[in-house]
Amino acid sequence: MERYNEEYFILGMPIETDIGTCHFIKVEDYPRLQPFMNYVKMSKLEIINELHKDNKTGKHDMLIEVFQDDRVTLFQISGNLPSFNEAYSEVFSHVFNDDTIMNRISEDNFQQIRQLVMRMNCMKEELINPNPEIQRAWERSKRVKAQDAEMISFSDMATSISVFGSKPSYNAIANLTIYQFFMEYQRIAQGFAYETATLFATVSAEKMKIDSWSKHIDLYQEERHELSQGQFNEIKKAF
Repeated sequence: MERYNEEYFILGMPIETDIGTCHFIKVEDYPRLQPFMNYVKMSKLEIINELHKDNKTGKHDMLIEVFQDDRVTLFQISGNLPSFNEAYSEVFSHVFNDDTIMNRISEDNFQQIRQLVMRMNCMKEELINPNPEIQRAWERSKRVKAQDAEMISFSDMATSISVFGSKPSYNAIANLTIYQFFMEYQRIAQGFAYETATLFATVSAEKMKIDSWSKHIDLYQEERHELSQGQFNEIKKAF
């Protein structure tokens, strides 16, 4: 695969690969593809974790045992689970504009192509801990934070871009790539954060650190919920 520079993803130009030209997903295609994208971004660990959650009757025991084998790859798993097979086919055929693209996906290039498609379209793997007890603790932490957090919907983001951005029409927003859409929303949010911090700095007696309105935005930054194994062991000792 040819080397690419993510700095230029914002321009929405397609990326040339060894198996064809990979295009960005546009906002207008997001409602149809988003359910499939949820499958594509799932790692092997997340698939196993989801099977564990749905295994109260033991119906997934055999699958879990097979998938936990280090020799079994995500490529093999995705090819043997119908929902994942369909999802990869839908997403890859769209971004490569080629209904036969899956014939050129192999164990050798699968992860490379998958990572490219995910990076181009703001998909990231869920952070999963292989220790089930620690994973459950992470998930409890996420649920607590979700209760306190303000929910922002896709339409909230679109209207924010329309009102506070370059004031594009909704037809123009639909023609943005997903990457451009999320980046523009985050830049607007950073701009407001800068203005708010600057305002408070004028009335505060304490020196405040103000991030620039043009600071680098990392769309793939992970929110930290987790405990380390050492921290988890210390908590267990306390009880």
